[in-house]
Amino acid sequence: MNTKCPCQHCNNLLEFDSEDAGKVADCPICGAETTLFIRPKAQVRAVMQPVPASIVLVEQPSIKKDYTGLGAVGLICSFFLPLIGFFIGIYLLAKGESGRGCACMAISIVCGVVWLAILNS
Repeated sequence: MNTKCPCQHCNNLLEFDSEDAGKVADCPICGAETTLFIRPKAQVRAVMQPVPASIVLVEQPSIKKDYTGLGAVGLICSFFLPLIGFFIGIYLLAKGESGRGCACMAISIVCGVVWLAILNS
C-alpha cells in the first residue's frame, strides 16, 4: 500500500510503499536523506479536515507596556544633551569657528531653557 510522508528538510511529500517505513531515502527535490515514516491517522485526518465555521477567533488582551523608566531617561537626556551641545560650542570657539561655536552654544542654551520650563510646569 502506498503512503506519503513529508521530507524532513524541504517538506516535499514523498510517496513510498508502507513496507519501506523506517528506511532512509533521498528526496528527489532537495536531495537530502530523509527517514520514511507513516503518519498517525489522527494527524492525517487533522490535516485533511476543513476548519469548522463554528470556530471564533478570540482577540488577545493587549499587553500593558511599562514606561516607568522612560521618565528618568527623558530627564537625563534633557539635562545632558544641551550641556553636550554647549561644550561642543566652546570647543568650536577654541578652534576659531566663532560662527558655528556661538550658534551651537545659543541653540543648546535655548534647548536647556525650554526643557527646564517644560519640566518645571
